[in-house]
Amino acid sequence: MNKFVLGALALAASSTPCLAGSDSEYTKLDRDIESLATSLRPAASGASVSGFLRTAYKSSSDVVGGGGNDLGGFSIDQARLNVSGMVGNYSLFISAEGGGGDNMGIFGEVSGTGVVGVLDAHVSWPITPEIRGQIGAFRAPFLGSALRDEDRLLFMDRSSLGHEWSGRGAGLQVSGNFEMVSWAVAVMNGADGAGNDLAWSARGTFAAMGAANHQEGAYGATDQTSLTIGVGAADDQNLDDAAAFCVDGNFAMGALSAMFEFVDNGDDAAGITTPTTFVQGNSPWDVAFGYMISPDQWEAAVRYQDYDDDDNTTAVTAGLNWYQSGHAAKWQFNYSTIASDAAGNEIDVIQFGVTASI
Repeated sequence: MNKFVLGALALAASSTPCLAGSDSEYTKLDRDIESLATSLRPAASGASVSGFLRTAYKSSSDVVGGGGNDLGGFSIDQARLNVSGMVGNYSLFISAEGGGGDNMGIFGEVSGTGVVGVLDAHVSWPITPEIRGQIGAFRAPFLGSALRDEDRLLFMDRSSLGHEWSGRGAGLQVSGNFEMVSWAVAVMNGADGAGNDLAWSARGTFAAMGAANHQEGAYGATDQTSLTIGVGAADDQNLDDAAAFCVDGNFAMGALSAMFEFVDNGDDAAGITTPTTFVQGNSPWDVAFGYMISPDQWEAAVRYQDYDDDDNTTAVTAGLNWYQSGHAAKWQFNYSTIASDAAGNEIDVIQFGVTASI
């Protein structure tokens, strides 16, 4: 339709006698045609750029840091850059990252700036006012903590469960939001890559009390109680016994906060990669509590993780956050200790670092 309109305008204008002998008039015609072409294009907004940097010093006598020495060095856990924009009703989002590594800094994993790679790359659009479609690369909707960006975490590392489920994949997602209930269902490439055995996942959340809280901890919390409960399910059709189910919760009120998550892996005990390479069992879980010592400035927290493995492996992390501009600019100190019947799994790690977001 656009080509027809432009062609008709050009033909009519060029056949008009009063324009035949003037270069300036031809130039004006070109400008008019270009102006019309511009007005017929879909409206597009300018690109919006955001991102964050997480960098830290890490120390442990139980982890080798290089050259046969104990761990004691600096790390770039994430250097993230996000670009977003609108074209008509379509939203575009692309994120890229340098640094990190397979473990994203978990339990003392140290990395440099590394090679920049694409993480998220998806387009979304409204199907109805309450329902959206999305296609591209994104995180599977399953566990709540896995869907949060690393600059919004209460601790310097994700929980091991959150880390396990935070990977991206290519696929199609439909999501909706109806007052207190949100949901998402996704079909994605599974273990066979682009093979026809796809993986699916689904998540639903219910704001049981107050507004849904999309960050961890009590920063910015009011005296009104906020409690969000989530449930999820996932299955990879290319893997036998690979179905998983989860339930999680996020609570905040005043200076207090709490989180919990539980995953039932069925008969598939997925591995969690750490410097000690211990294995997660069938029903791992974790719980965390936080207390805002000084309103929106100092926050202390502790997290307990039970891996439900044959070696009775557990992990405890204690942390202290100093907020300079909320989660967008904060200093963090964490001490983590892992206990296990397997001596090789027992480690202690100290971390101190800063997160800054734009």
